[in-house]
Amino acid sequence: MQIPELANKTEDTIRLRWARTTGATYDVWWAAGPDAELTEVATDLASATYEVTGLDQGSSYRFQVRADGICGPGPFSPELTVTLATGRPE
Repeated sequence: MQIPELANKTEDTIRLRWARTTGATYDVWWAAGPDAELTEVATDLASATYEVTGLDQGSSYRFQVRADGICGPGPFSPELTVTLATGRPE
């Protein structure tokens, strides 16, 4: 599976998108920071997008996606790392 793309980000939200696979659903895994273990945050998504809200400004987040099809789960995508801005200048 291809690496997910950053579709949009704000001060506390990250929206991901990825290439669609016919007949598949998707699982999203994520971690806050470079050393945290990835955990599953969403399963059986029909859409090829996912949005995470309520995140901390200035923090980095890592994401992986995998497709689930009739033959079971596929391989994980490469990781995407996104860092949110620390806030707006005064």
